[in-house]
Amino acid sequence: MTELPKQENLAMWFESSQGVQLDGDSRVVSWQNLAEALPSAGSRGSATWQANAEYRPLWESNSFGNADAKTGLPTIKFHGKSE
Repeated sequence: MTELPKQENLAMWFESSQGVQLDGDSRVVSWQNLAEALPSAGSRGSATWQANAEYRPLWESNSFGNADAKTGLPTIKFHGKSE
Protein backbone atom coordinates (compact mmCIF):
# COMPACT_ATOMS: atom_id res chain seq x y z
CA MET A 1 0.00 0.00 0.00
CA THR A 2 1.13 3.53 -0.68
CA GLU A 3 2.43 5.36 2.37
CA LEU A 4 0.44 8.47 3.08
CA PRO A 5 1.99 11.41 4.97
CA LYS A 6 -1.03 11.57 7.27
CA GLN A 7 -3.40 8.70 8.02
CA GLU A 8 -5.36 10.10 10.95
CA ASN A 9 -9.11 10.60 10.42
CA LEU A 10 -8.89 9.23 6.89
CA ALA A 11 -12.39 8.27 5.71
CA MET A 12 -11.67 7.13 2.15
CA TRP A 13 -8.58 6.03 0.23
CA PHE A 14 -8.79 4.53 -3.25
CA GLU A 15 -5.92 3.33 -5.45
CA SER A 16 -6.11 2.11 -9.02
CA SER A 17 -3.64 -0.69 -8.26
CA GLN A 18 -5.44 -2.28 -5.30
CA GLY A 19 -8.89 -3.41 -4.28
CA VAL A 20 -10.39 -3.18 -7.78
CA GLN A 21 -12.85 -5.80 -9.07
CA LEU A 22 -13.27 -5.83 -12.87
CA ASP A 23 -15.82 -7.22 -15.28
CA GLY A 24 -14.91 -8.96 -18.57
CA ASP A 25 -14.46 -5.61 -20.36
CA SER A 26 -11.90 -4.25 -17.82
CA ARG A 27 -14.53 -1.97 -16.31
CA VAL A 28 -14.65 -1.40 -12.56
CA VAL A 29 -17.47 -3.23 -10.78
CA SER A 30 -16.25 -2.37 -7.27
CA TRP A 31 -13.39 -0.50 -5.67
CA GLN A 32 -12.35 -1.16 -2.06
CA ASN A 33 -11.94 1.67 0.41
CA LEU A 34 -8.32 1.07 1.51
CA ALA A 35 -8.68 3.44 4.47
CA GLU A 36 -10.39 0.56 6.23
CA ALA A 37 -7.18 -1.50 6.10
CA LEU A 38 -5.39 0.95 8.38
CA PRO A 39 -4.90 -0.29 11.96
CA SER A 40 -6.89 2.64 13.38
CA ALA A 41 -9.87 2.14 11.07
CA GLY A 42 -11.48 -0.97 12.51
CA SER A 43 -13.65 -2.99 10.15
CA ARG A 44 -16.39 -1.04 8.37
CA GLY A 45 -16.45 -3.06 5.12
CA SER A 46 -17.39 -0.38 2.58
CA ALA A 47 -16.59 -0.21 -1.09
CA THR A 48 -17.69 1.79 -4.10
CA TRP A 49 -19.91 -0.20 -6.49
CA GLN A 50 -21.28 0.42 -9.96
CA ALA A 51 -23.97 -2.16 -10.69
CA ASN A 52 -24.92 -0.59 -14.05
CA ALA A 53 -22.33 -1.80 -16.59
CA GLU A 54 -23.01 1.20 -18.85
CA TYR A 55 -21.63 3.62 -16.23
CA ARG A 56 -18.62 1.62 -15.01
CA PRO A 57 -15.26 3.38 -15.27
CA LEU A 58 -12.53 1.78 -17.37
CA TRP A 59 -9.43 0.29 -15.70
CA GLU A 60 -6.13 0.40 -17.58
CA SER A 61 -3.07 -1.39 -16.25
CA ASN A 62 -0.36 0.89 -17.65
CA SER A 63 -1.55 4.36 -18.55
CA PHE A 64 -0.09 6.81 -16.02
CA GLY A 65 3.60 7.59 -16.06
CA ASN A 66 5.92 5.81 -18.47
CA ALA A 67 3.42 3.83 -20.57
CA ASP A 68 5.82 3.52 -23.52
CA ALA A 69 8.30 1.56 -21.40
CA LYS A 70 5.51 -0.52 -19.82
CA THR A 71 6.43 0.78 -16.39
CA GLY A 72 3.45 3.06 -15.92
CA LEU A 73 0.87 2.86 -13.17
CA PRO A 74 -2.72 1.69 -13.48
CA THR A 75 -5.52 4.23 -13.77
CA ILE A 76 -9.27 4.29 -13.54
CA LYS A 77 -10.83 6.47 -16.21
CA PHE A 78 -14.17 8.11 -15.59
CA HIS A 79 -15.96 9.23 -18.74
CA GLY A 80 -18.87 11.56 -18.10
CA LYS A 81 -22.32 11.39 -19.63
CA SER A 82 -24.33 14.41 -20.69
CA GLU A 83 -27.38 13.21 -18.79
